[in-house]
Amino acid sequence: METSNEKKFQQLFPNELYVLQHNGGAAYQHLLREENKYFSAIQHGRKQEAYEHIENIYQILAVEEVPEERQKDFQRFFTFLAGAFAKYFSRTFSFSWEFLATATTMMKVIETWETEEDYREGMYFVTNTFTRTINAHQGDVYAHPKIAKYLYFIQDRLYEPLNTKIVAAHLDISTGHLNRLVREHLNQSCAMYIREKKLEESIYLLYDPNKTIGEIADTLAMSHGNFIRIFQKKYGVSPSSYRKRLAAPMIKEPGDGMRL
Repeated sequence: METSNEKKFQQLFPNELYVLQHNGGAAYQHLLREENKYFSAIQHGRKQEAYEHIENIYQILAVEEVPEERQKDFQRFFTFLAGAFAKYFSRTFSFSWEFLATATTMMKVIETWETEEDYREGMYFVTNTFTRTINAHQGDVYAHPKIAKYLYFIQDRLYEPLNTKIVAAHLDISTGHLNRLVREHLNQSCAMYIREKKLEESIYLLYDPNKTIGEIADTLAMSHGNFIRIFQKKYGVSPSSYRKRLAAPMIKEPGDGMRL
């Protein structure tokens, strides 16, 4: 027996699928690309850069010419962005109730926005709120002196060979002690954290069309084969395929400009 939720889903699903298939998969990829760069800027405390990326998101959504549909696009994506915040940073750091509370509260705030001006003003409020939440969390993490040194050391040496033994020697602690600290504060192993940071950096390097995949691997002090393997495991595609997505143009429809 179908529930009311199942009926609603069946009614809404065909339309949502049609919108995505006919209004530009490339535009959707462009939005996700801006979202990734937006969250990366927040993570690294680059608020002005985050403003630029969320402004790009706003401009992509604003190309819809029908006001009612444009309003729906804003509401959908900003609600999606709020939910993505909790997922992105719980994966990047460790689970935090503050991340989930920020996301759910933000969704409720977004539901009250009624005009495009609400979204234009609100996107800066969203950015500032996300930044405050991340800064507060990072403040707690950085409060442990060894973890603070660990995080600074990794970020400063992403282009050098790194492993648990090298980092432990720098911090003058055993590899076992280092792994216990990292798991406690970052919810992952030392090796996994190093790998994640290098992969995040590789995304920035992929934006440079003059760098080959091999050169990017060399820049990150990784073997070519290992870089491709762990990149594909994390992102589901090869570095070269990911780069093609980054370069994908927005789809233009006659008389409509760029569409989402």
